[in-house]
Amino acid sequence: MESLGRHVSEEFATMRRFLEEREHELQRDLADYAAGLLQPLEDNLRTIQRALISVQKDIIYCQAVVNQWDSRRFLQEFKWLKERPHEDIHCPAVVSAKPCLGVFKGPLRYRVWKEMRNCISPAPASLTLDPNTANAWLQLEEDLTGARAGETRQEVPDDPGRFDPSPCVLGSEGFGSGRHYWEVEVQDKTEWAVGVARETAPRKGDIALSPRDGFWSIWLRRGADYRALTSPPTRLAPDPRPDRVGVYLDYEGGQVSFYDADCMAHLFTFTAAFSERLYPFFSPGLREGRRNQTPVRVRHLRL
Repeated sequence: MESLGRHVSEEFATMRRFLEEREHELQRDLADYAAGLLQPLEDNLRTIQRALISVQKDIIYCQAVVNQWDSRRFLQEFKWLKERPHEDIHCPAVVSAKPCLGVFKGPLRYRVWKEMRNCISPAPASLTLDPNTANAWLQLEEDLTGARAGETRQEVPDDPGRFDPSPCVLGSEGFGSGRHYWEVEVQDKTEWAVGVARETAPRKGDIALSPRDGFWSIWLRRGADYRALTSPPTRLAPDPRPDRVGVYLDYEGGQVSFYDADCMAHLFTFTAAFSERLYPFFSPGLREGRRNQTPVRVRHLRL
């Protein structure tokens, strides 16, 4: 429990640290931007102050001349004063000091949230299916992100790694370390199974989707029977029915967890000591006429 508590604190500390660093960066940028706006204004102010001092000197001089001389002599002196160059008097440049609201206001939370993707670990994996492992009755989508039970058997090589007769397929990328997360669409289906399988898990004949045989998965049968495929299976009661299932693998931590990906409600967790490469595992189930014809599909997330 102490270890879990530290893990939770570390995860939130990482997010807080990112937000604090980003806030300090924006505040520093704002200060630099403000300094850039103020500098020409301050230069103008100094120019005006110098001009003001020069004009005040001329006013004092004129007042002294008026008090001492007659008007004729004053006019002659004033003509000289008006024509002499005033080195301290310059017309200041026009400066725009309007702040850029779009940089420091705008959709700031959305901008920072998008930037926060770089500190999310594990980032959602963009998986594809391995056609060399797909059961011959499965129809894979052209981009290899989905599989459905077909009406006819495909003409494919009898590869040793191909599932037969179970309607299953593996992901094209396996994991031998690290933490990984992906999501699978299962909406409008009455049967499906998703999880992970070890590299040497059996693929021929009747296979038991259990940890003993190298499968860590959950399934749906008959439209309402959700189970974690432990030995014996564990009944699940998700509410509402998940349209997308999130799968989390922590290889070193020996954890495979499943979530309702829409609300991230926890469905089930397996724990084990892994020693082989693990592959994402999918099954769209049997076709059942038109009841279960929609595919299971790996969802490529764009945060």
